[in-house]
Parts: sequence; structure tokens; C-alpha cells
Amino acid sequence: MTSLIGVRVRGIAAGGSGIADLPDGRVVFVPRTAPGDRASIRVVKSRPRWAEGALEHLDEPGPERRPALCALYSECGGCQLQHLPYAEQLVWKAAS
Repeated sequence: MTSLIGVRVRGIAAGGSGIADLPDGRVVFVPRTAPGDRASIRVVKSRPRWAEGALEHLDEPGPERRPALCALYSECGGCQLQHLPYAEQLVWKAAS
């Protein structure tokens, strides 16, 4: 079983996952995270230059995080950025 790793999310990738850095310098993509979030994650896929992580615990929410509007948000996967206000979603979508 993989141990938990603490990360700070620094951006949003084109697919909607948060971007953070692992202690070994690799980039990790973590769905359901927002810029500024401090989170405990578990690495679920590891590659030489990047990894995919799963959010295990939100330790400190980022400044733009909000509760998702849809009750099925955590189960569905259709709306990757519902945890951000719409104006902030547009900023990250334009930057991708």
C-alpha cells in the first residue's frame, strides 16, 4: 500500500486535474483538486517524469475552492471543475 504524500496544487491541466509536484521533483496530476489546495494524495500511476494521484484528504482548501453544485459530482466525473466558480473555470480553460 502506498503512503500518503502532502502536496500543494499549483495549477489545472488541460483535462481538469490539478497539477502539483512530488518530493522527488516529478509532476503529479490529481483530479478534483484546485489551485492552492493543500492535499494528502496517493500515487496511483507512476511514470519516470510524471504521476497520477488520487485525492485522499483535502488538508486546506485553495482560495477559489467551493462546494460542487451537483450532488453527483464526486461519483459522476462529467464536470471536472465544478469545485471552482465559473469565472475561475474559464480562466483555467483558457490557459490550457
